[in-house]
Amino acid sequence: MDPRLHLVPTLLALAPAARRRARPVGRPLLALAGLAVACRGSGDPMADCRDLPCRAAWVTGRLEAEPESALQGVLAVEDPVERALLVGVVMDRRPEASGFLCTRLAPGPDRDIACDTTDRPHVWTTLPAALQAPARAGGGPASTTLVPSPSFVVEPWVGAPARVDPCQGRPDHVTCTLGEVYDRALGDELPEAVGLCMAIQQEPWRAECFFRVAEGASEGRTPAAFLPAVRLCASAGPFSAQCFGHLAMRRALEAPRADLPGAEAWREQVESARELEALWAGLDPAFGAHQVDLFWSRSLEIAYLKATRVTGDPLDVLPTEAVPHVRAAAAARLPDLEGPVGQDLDAAVDVLADALARRGTAPGGPPAVREDRALGDLWPSDRPGDETVPAAYYRGISRRAVAADPEADLAICVLEAAARQRSADIGFLALGEAHPDPLVRWTARRLLEARQGTDP
Repeated sequence: MDPRLHLVPTLLALAPAARRRARPVGRPLLALAGLAVACRGSGDPMADCRDLPCRAAWVTGRLEAEPESALQGVLAVEDPVERALLVGVVMDRRPEASGFLCTRLAPGPDRDIACDTTDRPHVWTTLPAALQAPARAGGGPASTTLVPSPSFVVEPWVGAPARVDPCQGRPDHVTCTLGEVYDRALGDELPEAVGLCMAIQQEPWRAECFFRVAEGASEGRTPAAFLPAVRLCASAGPFSAQCFGHLAMRRALEAPRADLPGAEAWREQVESARELEALWAGLDPAFGAHQVDLFWSRSLEIAYLKATRVTGDPLDVLPTEAVPHVRAAAAARLPDLEGPVGQDLDAAVDVLADALARRGTAPGGPPAVREDRALGDLWPSDRPGDETVPAAYYRGISRRAVAADPEADLAICVLEAAARQRSADIGFLALGEAHPDPLVRWTARRLLEARQGTDP
């Protein structure tokens, strides 16, 4: 009997859950370390290798000289358990290849490993420099990558005691460790998890390890778990800004459907925002205000993604600071449910205003599927002169200008949503340049520059 068969139930149970929780999946493969695996398949480019260490060495060598050949070799491996470990070998060395494998592997633990890395672009892209939450003349965040101010004082996790490394000697050491530390953080074994992170010598993986432990430490926990998670984010080096942001946005995942009436549906989210503000009050209140803004931007985005109809129900029960995010999320969701906005900006604003004037009843059926059309961050940081523009986070992925006039703010939201469609209508965006409100005109010009720079 193949000695790996005892792993099959674990692997099969893991496959759907791992993607839902954005959880690393290296740990269930620990029993494979040193396991000899016979080659199968005449078309296998690694046919000369008769065991797993040989195959791992082949992939490692080819990744430097012929990366496409290495990736094709991994895809050609027939054994699913061995293929999952080899995907981990690739992720350890070439995380930027995760998208290639994620789109070509069939559902299973090997695909989960690749797609998990794809979902964490900070490990395979060049990040903008993080800013220490400067005050802005216009108010709001100065960047989408903020860290606390220089006055922020928290003891980082450093000098953790060494311990036995269960992933020692594995060719996919990093992938294995990321899974191990996440599980230990979930199990309240933070010192052990930190010790494993300290055993990782290369960056960015040590920073990513602290990031993962912080996520595990904060998973579904009470406010008492917040300070340890903050300390872990402070130790996440180049990923600290993303780590702090995740602490805020993970609290947004349980947002209710936006088309549900009544305050009770939003009670937990309102409490989470208050807790987040209170937790940062003793650490860095200014940074905490940005974290609350980020929380609401993501919470409303999730709420409207769950909705089957755009209504303004959240406007009746949420605090004032959430209102800009209701408008932004509703404007992004409306074309998915009711079709394109057309070629008239004023008419599109009227449609959005009418939708937000509606109120829902308890809807039945599952939420509609929404195509992911977000192009990412179209205002990552202030350019010279931008600091006077009132700003807020935008759907958890970017920033936008915020107008005091509600109708002008709706127009900004319509333009921001239109700019993030993959085939954005440049002519529609240009309509904003003739708008009477200066912030709408400013938004239109910025979006046109951003989109014309990304379009072929």
